[in-house]
Order: sequence, then C-alpha cells, then structure tokens
Amino acid sequence: MLYLAKVQRNTDQGVPQLLLLAHQVDDQEWQVLPVGADAVHIPVKEAESYDDGAAVLIDVDADANVIAIEDAMPWLLDTVTHYLNAGLTPEALEKEVKRVEEWRKSLTLQSQDVVRQTLEVETRRDQIQELETKLKQERRQLELMTLQLQSLETRLEDERRRLNITNPMDEADTRLPDPTNTLG
Repeated sequence: MLYLAKVQRNTDQGVPQLLLLAHQVDDQEWQVLPVGADAVHIPVKEAESYDDGAAVLIDVDADANVIAIEDAMPWLLDTVTHYLNAGLTPEALEKEVKRVEEWRKSLTLQSQDVVRQTLEVETRRDQIQELETKLKQERRQLELMTLQLQSLETRLEDERRRLNITNPMDEADTRLPDPTNTLG
C-alpha cells in the first residue's frame, strides 16, 4: 500500500520516523489519516537520507514492512500541476462545494415535497375508501328499503284483493282533457 508520509528525525530512538499522512485508496483517491494523538509513526532506518520534515512516498507490504521509499516532492508537484491545469483551483473547488451544497439542499427540499405529496395522496386515498365504504352501506340500506317497500306494496295489494277494494288509480281516467274541446 502506498502512503504519503513526513520524515521526523528528532526522535528518542535515533532512527527517523515517518508520520503517515494519507494512503492511496485507488489510482485517483487518497484517504487522509488521523493526526495528533491518533497519528501513526513508523520507525524507518531507510529515511536517514531525508531531511526532517521532508515529504516521502512509501510502499508498505501486508506485514507493514517498507518496500520502497522515495521523495514525494515530484509527485506532489505533478499532482498540483495536474489539478491546476484542469482548472481545479481552491476558488473553483470552493465554488463546486457551494454548488454541491445547494444541490443537496434542493434535493432535500424536493424529497420533503415528495414525502408531503405522498402523505396527501395517502390521506385522499383513505378518504375515498371511507366514502366508498359509506356509499356501499347506503346502497345496501337503499336496496333493503326498496325490498321493504316492494314487500309493503305486495302486502297492500294482497290486502286490497282480500277486501275486494279496487285501486282508485286503476279506475280514474288519467287522460288529459282535449284542449280543442271548448265545451268542456
């Protein structure tokens, strides 16, 4: 694994130590390592030829043995030049950070709006289901009342027949008077 480190010569052990600053995750990505009390120091005798504070790249194997060490300055200058040529100045990066933050805020607002709309739709759906249930109940009541009315009409007709009473509506002349007849 490749690390960016800083040489520290003033140590009690007499052997220079490397303060690990970052490690390579992939070709284009590096991860910064903790500093301060959590910082990792590796004693490396091969760092004796470097000045105190020098930046170095070290290649470390799986057993934490240093495979190679080299001056990091050419790599750092190449990296900075590459990013500056690509237009990635600190100002451009700051603008990009602001743009991403605005985009994040916009997405958050859109997400909140979608959640609100979803809740409104669910509320409306619940209301519609309640209305459908109420309508079905009212339809059943209406059908029941219709059946009761038909039953009552049948009973009334049966009672009329039993009492031998004719329906006045059956005997009444339901024809309208002739408007051309002036005699009346």
